[in-house]
Parts: sequence; structure tokens; C-alpha cells
Amino acid sequence: MKILFEDKEYDFDLESLRLDEARIIKRRFNMTVRALMDGLSDMDPEACAAMYWLMLKQNGKLIDPDKIDNFPVLKFGEALIEAWEKENADDSEGEADPTTEANEATPDSA
Repeated sequence: MKILFEDKEYDFDLESLRLDEARIIKRRFNMTVRALMDGLSDMDPEACAAMYWLMLKQNGKLIDPDKIDNFPVLKFGEALIEAWEKENADDSEGEADPTTEANEATPDSA
């Protein structure tokens, strides 16, 4: 998905989280992957920092997780939500309506 944050566009794919990245998140941010996901819904500062770090890493900016620059957490959260909503809307547009297909497949009872 594409995240627009602080006038920059970032590619981000949480599903491509690698083992080494998950281990860094566990060791440096003290969060399991489940805790990361739960923490995002609560806007936990450590979860936001971990996601920010991962987003930067996926875009070629390698930084020490302990030295993440200060960033506006709520604006980052809003950017994540907007990106997820846009991606989900784009995904659902390409899907067929299962109720229409089911009605078309049902033979007439005449």
C-alpha cells in the first residue's frame, strides 16, 4: 500500500514482514506481531514507532530503532488509516458481487 506522510509517499506492506524484522520489533520495541497489531488500534506509541521504523526500512532508510526521530504520531496514524482504507476500497472494487453471481447461477423454477 502507499502511505502519504509528511509530503512523501512510502510503499508499505505489513504482510511482507520478515522474521528478522519481527525479531527486531520483539527485541527493540518489546512487542510481538500480535501486540503490534493490537497496539496500532490503540495508537500505542511503541507500536507506532515500530510501524514507522518498518515503513522507513522497507523504503531503504535503515535507522537504529532506538534512534528514531521524533514524528507526529497522530498524523502518522491517520496516514496509515487512510492508506488501509484506500487499499481496501481498491480491493473491493475489483470483486464481483457474490449475491448477483448466486442469483445468476440459480436455475429458474418455472
